[in-house]
Amino acid sequence: MRISVAIPILLATVMVAYQPTFYGLLARWLKFDEAVGHGFLVLGMIAYLVYFNIQNIRLHQWKHYLPALAPLTFLSLCWYIAYTASITIIQQVLIPPILWLAILCLAGPKIAKILFAPIAFLYFAIPIWDYLNDALVDLTVLIVSRSLSYSGIPALIEGNSIFLPAGTIIVGDGCSGLRYFIVGLTLSSFAALTSRFTAFRSAFILLTGAALSLLANWIRVYALVLIGHSTEMQSSLMKDHDYFGWLVFFLVISPLFFIVGRKAVHSYINTSQKPAQNNNRVAPRSFTLCFSALICGPILAHFFQPMHGTRIEIFPPKVESTWSVENAQVSHWEPTLPKPKTQLTRRYKNNHYVNAHIYAYQQQSSSEKKLLPYISSLFNKDQWLERGKRSDVIITDKNGQARSAKELVIRSRQGRSSHIIRYWFNVAGVETADYKIAKLAQAIASLRRKDFALVVILETECTIATCALGSAALDDFTRSSDFDISHVVRMTTDPSI
Repeated sequence: MRISVAIPILLATVMVAYQPTFYGLLARWLKFDEAVGHGFLVLGMIAYLVYFNIQNIRLHQWKHYLPALAPLTFLSLCWYIAYTASITIIQQVLIPPILWLAILCLAGPKIAKILFAPIAFLYFAIPIWDYLNDALVDLTVLIVSRSLSYSGIPALIEGNSIFLPAGTIIVGDGCSGLRYFIVGLTLSSFAALTSRFTAFRSAFILLTGAALSLLANWIRVYALVLIGHSTEMQSSLMKDHDYFGWLVFFLVISPLFFIVGRKAVHSYINTSQKPAQNNNRVAPRSFTLCFSALICGPILAHFFQPMHGTRIEIFPPKVESTWSVENAQVSHWEPTLPKPKTQLTRRYKNNHYVNAHIYAYQQQSSSEKKLLPYISSLFNKDQWLERGKRSDVIITDKNGQARSAKELVIRSRQGRSSHIIRYWFNVAGVETADYKIAKLAQAIASLRRKDFALVVILETECTIATCALGSAALDDFTRSSDFDISHVVRMTTDPSI
């Protein structure tokens, strides 16, 4: 088979076989106002990087490399596990190494080495960077608050809120600077790769681009605070500052690329070396082996999909008689979670009121991508402010069963109302207070054929002075309750599914 035919078949196979993953990436790239909205730009840069290296590729002979079969098969099977577990981010992270190993298998180490950077460049369009968002929000608030302390502007910083005499500015998720950070890294990496700098100089350009991107966001947020203070929050920039942010970003980062352009190395091809004499063919046996290793995971995903056809029912935990059930569902706070298959809320009374919320999620068909959905926050950040840091607590139920839970305290932005919240997850019988571990437990759900995930939330209202009593009330409630999964969840066959 000719190389000119084998390579397009290889690329088409990756896109078709791993179509669910590419479809998820495409959906993110079409959201141009989000962190990886520059995905199509990255694809264009990758195409240019391949073209940029085409002369170097022609210097080497294409030769299959069968030792790549084992890691290619392994990663394809890992993709299958992530697919059955509905862990989208792991599926996406695996695509670049799968593609690179397929090229290594067909073309050999020398050509794969040249194409390593262009393929790795795809990571700038994969939303692995989302996990930095909270840290960047905290860093932005820290830098801006320190800057305000030297400006003489009266400002109170609480959490991610900046209270000014004329109003409040909330440093939300969109103010983290994540988009500028990723775009800055993307442009810096592209400039370094196309300028043929040494590894040290390329790393310096990359770090400088990242630092300038963060600096641009800090300047943007600080400038918005100054504008809000001077105009008493009447400036139009208080409502729409997207273009303003990009203007600041390009003004700050442009000098870096001007310097890179002046220092770029334009002669990079070894002209003394003649192009390799390629036979322009791939052995059919080698192509078949590489092709089989590439598609083994998607083939398993096609024939061995998670079992469906069950319905989930949830029941309130059994509580001792010292706690009574209140008919009125009165609470000043409700969890802001994605819509579940079913949910249950009960209000219990002793010396305190405790509200128990159980959200049940289920993957009833292969078209539903996730068992446990993406949960950005348990509360509306525009209405509630988290006090302090979340802590891990060990709670014990009436059966003596201990489990780990997360505890946090939130306060209303409009009043003095506060709530203590404890929550944990149960995915197919695996209990954890860590959301990331709960997502990984989805793989176990597929193996156990138990397609359910629970989010259990206990909360009680308090004031700053009585939050210790509220915490004690939650302890007493859990000691009086039975949260055994076999008593809370019932799975029944549903012939209509």
